[in-house]
Amino acid sequence: MAVTTIPTAGIADSAVSTAKIADGTIATADIADGAVTLGKVDATSTEANNIKQRVCKVWVNFNGTGTVAIRDDFNVSSITDSSTGEYLVNFSTALANNDNAMFVSAGKASGAPSSSNSSIAFLAEDSSQTTNRIDMKVTDSTGSTVDRDVVTAIAFGESA
Repeated sequence: MAVTTIPTAGIADSAVSTAKIADGTIATADIADGAVTLGKVDATSTEANNIKQRVCKVWVNFNGTGTVAIRDDFNVSSITDSSTGEYLVNFSTALANNDNAMFVSAGKASGAPSSSNSSIAFLAEDSSQTTNRIDMKVTDSTGSTVDRDVVTAIAFGESA
């Protein structure tokens, strides 16, 4: 069957429903890039709200040993090496409030699993979290702060 291209401007809102499309008649290859957005998938929210609240706002992967070096990131202006195993991930653009979700991790890039290679990464005291940074610490299995060569952090929250 030949596929006819119809510009999206030629389709009225709600003109096509799942009941009008037979199973398997539209392949993902037939859908133009960018044609499906979160706003079109989630009927309970606007696309602006989906982007504002449901997309990762900050992420970083960095080397926390020696001179701290960012490998890759999104919305990170810099990393501050405060002390052994203590880092500040500074945001390029602040979040709207302190009520965000953050996750941090750390490990060694090589070496067999052992008590000396294990790491525990955690957020510093809640009172130190702000709209413009993640304050984190890394310890080994004994609780001593340590630098690790693979350190990551992410933050989800409302955009400012």
